[in-house]
Amino acid sequence: LDASDLSDIRNTEGDEEWEAYGDGNLLWENAGKEIVYKGISNKELPVGVKVTYMLDGKEVSADEICGKGLPDAAFPERGDADSCCHNGH
Repeated sequence: LDASDLSDIRNTEGDEEWEAYGDGNLLWENAGKEIVYKGISNKELPVGVKVTYMLDGKEVSADEICGKGLPDAAFPERGDADSCCHNGH
């Protein structure tokens, strides 16, 4: 039994079938084997990215840095400005 809100669900590594079982649950006839499937979600992705460019220690736009060397770029996850950075290397 697997909870899912995906549509257009397809088993990607076998021919086992599923059937709806209750509200948002899938019942797979898998005989103890692992099931790998994919489908379509209409939900917003749980992460987002904001790109910030820095050149000589100052925040600049992408247009401002075009052709002016290798900028530093930060890629924080949405809501977490300190989560990840990349310094252009």
